[in-house]
Amino acid sequence: VIRVSGARSAAEARALARAVGSSSLVKTAIHGADPNWGRICMALGNAGVPVDPSRVSVSVQGLRLFVKGRPRPFDRRRASQAMRADTVRIDIHVARGRAGATCWASSLTEEYVRFNSAYTT
Repeated sequence: VIRVSGARSAAEARALARAVGSSSLVKTAIHGADPNWGRICMALGNAGVPVDPSRVSVSVQGLRLFVKGRPRPFDRRRASQAMRADTVRIDIHVARGRAGATCWASSLTEEYVRFNSAYTT
């Protein structure tokens, strides 16, 4: 679950949430229980929405990893363990306004890639 807050409009928030939710790098990080805030921020940059990185904050499973443009010290082992849950929540605040959106996405597993690369149409 990707929750974006602080966007200027609902459309902007949806675009940001979808960019994160559709990122293959974010999906593989979730599958690997890797609290890689850099992949999340990279996906925001691909949304076509002007976001100031110095104002962005990212939490995963309630653990604040990146706050107002700066990495925050965190227990990587604890964060990774928290990401092994059936549902992983990513909260992103972009500090541009008051709108928000939620996007549901799936992780990208090795089995999925193997299955979908095994046939042609």
